[in-house]
Amino acid sequence: MLRSVPGRAAIVLSGTAVALAAVTLPAQAATAATGWRAVTTIGVKGSLVLMTGADAVAANDAWAAGFAGTSSGKKPDGLIEHWAGRSWQQVKLPAKVAKAWDRLGPTEVVVGASSATNVWVVTDVGTGVNGESSDGYVRLSGRTWTTGTLPGQSANSLVVVDSVLVLKSGTWVFGGKLSVTSTQPSFAPYAAYYNGRRWSTVKVPATGEITAASAVSANDIWAVTGTAGEGEVFVGSGTAATSAVVHWNGTTWQKVAAQPSLPTGADLTSITVGKQFLVGGDVPTSTGGTAEQFIDQSSDGKWSAPVDLPRSGATAGASNHTPYQVESLVPAGAGSYWAVSDNFSIVTPMLWHYASGKWSYVASPTFGNKHRALLQLSEVPGSASVWGVGTLGTDTAAKGLIALTGPTPR
Repeated sequence: MLRSVPGRAAIVLSGTAVALAAVTLPAQAATAATGWRAVTTIGVKGSLVLMTGADAVAANDAWAAGFAGTSSGKKPDGLIEHWAGRSWQQVKLPAKVAKAWDRLGPTEVVVGASSATNVWVVTDVGTGVNGESSDGYVRLSGRTWTTGTLPGQSANSLVVVDSVLVLKSGTWVFGGKLSVTSTQPSFAPYAAYYNGRRWSTVKVPATGEITAASAVSANDIWAVTGTAGEGEVFVGSGTAATSAVVHWNGTTWQKVAAQPSLPTGADLTSITVGKQFLVGGDVPTSTGGTAEQFIDQSSDGKWSAPVDLPRSGATAGASNHTPYQVESLVPAGAGSYWAVSDNFSIVTPMLWHYASGKWSYVASPTFGNKHRALLQLSEVPGSASVWGVGTLGTDTAAKGLIALTGPTPR
């Protein structure tokens, strides 16, 4: 329902079809706990498993997606997991759909759902510049899984997917479109909408890519743009995009008149909207690291001054060439929020919690492993519980992770 990982810098993997082994903690033990803990780990022998997308529709309906890959040269395999209130279970796609999905070699997978029978899992695989289909999806409609590709792809462009927003009225896919027709590649916002019958691309008046989106309703959708993720990788030293907040009013996308006052060079990488409007971002250093990460908040159309997240600059480190970003920002009931940041190195995610008007740094949970990453959060509607997905292990062998904070949803 919300968004995917905005930066895909460091992981280039491939995989092969192998059996998965999922380990779920006892339901009674998980129910008694409320802090961050691992609920399920997903292992594929000899592979690095990353869960990169999550979306919870209800307490008894949540989805997670990712991929398993090795360095063998074969394409990765996509993974889909479903929570129906008792345990996480692997989703087995029909053979024809699974074959088409695996042929894409899904990586950096995002997932969105509006119900247990309306689910979209979208990936970008990076072959569009050669004229091949670069982005694809599998979709559950009712009881039927199908597969397809996104609009707007061509021999001289590459669509990069950052988020999918699934509403009852239709489905939005957001990201960036890289054009390589000139000597200096350029990145433009990408928004595609499926109305239940056909796809269309929709113009967004901004620069860079759409890094995150969140909806109040079908006619009230908000998104942020910037240079984070693929924009940095492909555009390089070209003209930098300017981060912006944009709004869908049911007819057109418009740049919001009142914009947050951002630090010089800042990128926006996350957004959540509801009673409050919050955006998250980072300030890159000249050496490719992260100087600071921040949250900005809007009320009644006015933005407050950006709040530097505690310890973010010191922990991120100016010499880190895979910069930390505020990957995910979600509400957690009673006016509280969670934010997570990671640098894809499978070492230590950074977590912050907002309560009583203040952001606090939360010591990173180990989940029983020295090397771990949290790449996406998803709130459980109407509760204080939040799902998180990522990975546990090393750079060469790791299990997928599904974690939880708050009471176990039932």
